[in-house]
Amino acid sequence: MSSVERGKVMFYTEPNFEGIYVIYKEGFSKAKYSEEEFLDDSFSSIRIGQGIKLYIWETLDDDSLFHILHEGEYPNILENIKKISKFQILDSLTNFAIDVRFFDLITNEYHNNYLMTFKLLDIEELEIKSGDNDFKLLKSKENSNEIACAIYIKRFDNLYEPISNLIFHWNKKKGKIISITDATNFSENLSITQNDKTSFTFTLKTDGIGFSQFYLNKTKNNSKQINIK
Repeated sequence: MSSVERGKVMFYTEPNFEGIYVIYKEGFSKAKYSEEEFLDDSFSSIRIGQGIKLYIWETLDDDSLFHILHEGEYPNILENIKKISKFQILDSLTNFAIDVRFFDLITNEYHNNYLMTFKLLDIEELEIKSGDNDFKLLKSKENSNEIACAIYIKRFDNLYEPISNLIFHWNKKKGKIISITDATNFSENLSITQNDKTSFTFTLKTDGIGFSQFYLNKTKNNSKQINIK
């Protein structure tokens, strides 16, 4: 397509690609959690470049309609999509992605004291500094409905400590993560909060050299299922 660059999406405020437009590139994700937060949810037409696809959620509740748009021109998206409360721009070989961020509650600075790393087989690892309010995308493999990852945390002046192995299970029809499997007894020192259908905030609650001391004591099994509402 000559009108939009490869790997980018153009959103227009008016039908037929008129009005004001903004451009986002592959790997970008945005959600509107309150009326005070800005999100361009009044767009009326979209151009999607080569090599990517656009995931759209009309609302952030459990009954939200979910849409997948592929490369092409959409002169009037309001015919099928009432509003945009969240979107992700993924490369065409990624089946789904989750949005993750990381906070720590340990120091007054509240950020940049710790580094969380998600390691995945055959996929580039993802590193997140604590305190960054923006989400980053953790991607699945092509045609996979699971993201299996090992999680490590370190202070910047220390070595990495293994925290857990998690598997996020995706339901494409519903456009949501339906469950998380914890394969190694998730650390009690770390909490997970679900922000919407595919977004999660990890929070480190207390410090400790050797995070493995803080493995969850709620179960004696080697694995457990966390149901996501």
